[in-house]
Order: sequence, then C-alpha cells, then structure tokens
Amino acid sequence: MNCEDLVNIPLLKKGLTLISGANGIRNNISWIYFADCVQCLDEEYNISELIHGGEMVIITNKSLTDDDNKIIDIIKVMYPKKIAAVVINENQISKKIADYCEELNLPLFELSVELHLIDFSQIVCKRLIEEESETHSREKLLTSILFVDNFNEYEVTKRATHYGITISGKQAVAIIKTVGLNDPASIKRIQNLVENEFRYYDINKLLIYSQFEAIVVMFPLDVFGRDSVVHFFEKIADKIRKDFEIEAYIGIGLGYEYLADVRESYTEAKSALQLISMEKQKYVLSYNDMGIHSLISQIRSPRTLDNYINDKLGKLIEADKVQDSELCNTLRAYIENNCNSNATAELLFIHRNTMRYRLDKIEKILNVDLDDLSVCLELKLAFIILDFRNSRKN
Repeated sequence: MNCEDLVNIPLLKKGLTLISGANGIRNNISWIYFADCVQCLDEEYNISELIHGGEMVIITNKSLTDDDNKIIDIIKVMYPKKIAAVVINENQISKKIADYCEELNLPLFELSVELHLIDFSQIVCKRLIEEESETHSREKLLTSILFVDNFNEYEVTKRATHYGITISGKQAVAIIKTVGLNDPASIKRIQNLVENEFRYYDINKLLIYSQFEAIVVMFPLDVFGRDSVVHFFEKIADKIRKDFEIEAYIGIGLGYEYLADVRESYTEAKSALQLISMEKQKYVLSYNDMGIHSLISQIRSPRTLDNYINDKLGKLIEADKVQDSELCNTLRAYIENNCNSNATAELLFIHRNTMRYRLDKIEKILNVDLDDLSVCLELKLAFIILDFRNSRKN
C-alpha cells in the first residue's frame, strides 16, 4: 500500500488530508510509527535506530507539534531512512513544516480530530496485514506458473482475477538482479518500486516475488504499445541505482499468449541476465536483442556445446597450457578486429612479424586457413560458446 492507496480508503477519506509533499504520494507504507514516546522528547535519543524504511510517522504529542524546529529535526533524522509519510493532528501543522515536507517530496497528512488515532491505526494496520497476506498468495501464484508442471490454468486465472490481475494476452517475465543487497526489507522496497512504476501503465497489481538477490515479475507485454519495454526497465534500473546506491541488472523474456508457455519467458530472462554478466556492457537486456546468444541458450545439452568448443579450439587451449603462450587470446583479438592482423598487432602491442608468427602457429595447430571467412566465423562462434559456458559455471 502506498500513500495514494491510503487516502482512497473509504473510512479515511474524510479524516485524512494531504497538506504537502504530493510528489511522494506513491511512497510505499510498510508500517506505522508513533513518534510520541517519552524517548522521542529526549534530544540525546537516536530515533533513527527504530526506523527501517517505509514507515508512516505519526506525531501528535503537543510537546513536539508546538515546536517546529523539533519536528523538523525528527524528520531530518528519519528522512534518510526512507520514511513514507508524516501524519500530524489537525490545526498543528505550521507553514514552515508544510514547506519543509514539500521540499523533500515527503507526504504530510493532517489527521482530523473526528478520526480517533486508535481507529486510524487499526484501519491502516489491518489493510497492511491484508495486503501482506495477498502478496504471499500472489507470489505462490507466480511460482506455480513458472515452476509447477501441468498446473491448473483455469484455477490460476480465476485466482488472479480475484486479486484484480489480468493475465490474458501476451505475458512476459523480467528478472531484476541486485548486487550487494540481500536484506529482505530492502528487497521488498525495490519490489514496491517496481510495482509503482507499472502503475503509470494502469497496472495496479502484478504477479511478483523476490528470490534471494533477485526480483521476478510477470507482466502484460501489450500495455507498452510503441513504448520500449527495455527503456521502461532501464528507468527502473536507474531508480534502483539512485535510491539504493547499488547496481541492478535486468533480463527480459519474450511474451507468450498461453500461460503454460510463460515459463519459457523466465528461462529467456535468465539467459539475458547471463549475457549481461558475460559482456558487462549493459544493465538491461531483452532476449529479443541477444542475437546468436539466444540460439546458443536454447541448446539444452552442455556436452553438445563443450564438444563444439573442443572441436574448434581444444588443441589451441591445450597448447597454451603446455607452452604458457597467448595463442587463444591472440586468435580472439584477431577475430574481434575483423581478421586484420596489423590492427590486432597494434592492439596487443606486438610487432607485425610476431603477429604473423603467432597466426602461422595457430593455423598449424588447428589445421585451418584463417583467410577463409567461414573458418573465422566458426572460431568466433566457438569463443562465444566458450564464454557462455564459463559464465554458466561461474
């Protein structure tokens, strides 16, 4: 639940008014925190230790609300911990506080005296608990689609509809991999961030779940229209980097009409992530843009791939091990430089004669003609497969 959902709860519409900070209206609420305790009045008390992120902070103690500077000091301490909003009693919000929250894009709500605090907290907590229960149910639904053989498609569709999720049309899977972030609270906040971004496409609920350092989401592909789905997820990756100061990599699978085929999209998203880890050039990649790597990833037999590598490069790899030479690296550089020996020599900082000597040696070991374009294409494919297999092992 975010702040926008909060103000749309029927029982709260008349008792809760947004005063400022409207740009943060989609901040997600994890729980409520009452900043009215005796300790909060103690200037030496470190209130930030009790804030974990996403809290809606309620301040009603007049000893605090009568002192603008004290409230601003509390917000200053809590804001870096990503609190969701601040709630203060009616007629206790000064322009100074309202302006400060507006500057932070932090929603500031006024609580009516007609809405008792205990009723307000019960309504919000009940909604959060119900939402958490629904989230677990949606996670189970997605794992059934992706990992359960012969699942009941009718029952899954029925349950998804019950949660307000449409799974008709082309569905695709994206996997968001974070680096260096493994605490559940932060993963949950990223999950909420992803769901919020989809709301701009009028998708209020998704099938989504977290898996170790990754978040898996199934989404309707058709809603993007002419918009690029890659561009959409690039914005998500940028927001994660900005808000959490970590790297995020995203692989995107193709869209499938039939629900039973969506697990293929999950496999494709994993393959896209794997290529990202190999090339380290992009943060977001669609399976549709993988080129020849998409064909390689469909070969299920590792032995078939290893046999191809061994057939094309095996003798050269072994020669490098025995002689402690750089023939494989030389050949790779030669192929990547469009088989231009002079350009490759400059790249490797070696003399042209040394380059020619190495190429002659490579041709002799592999028994090939490097002037033959088809041979170079086969060797290039072998290097691509070699990198693919090494990334799988890692």
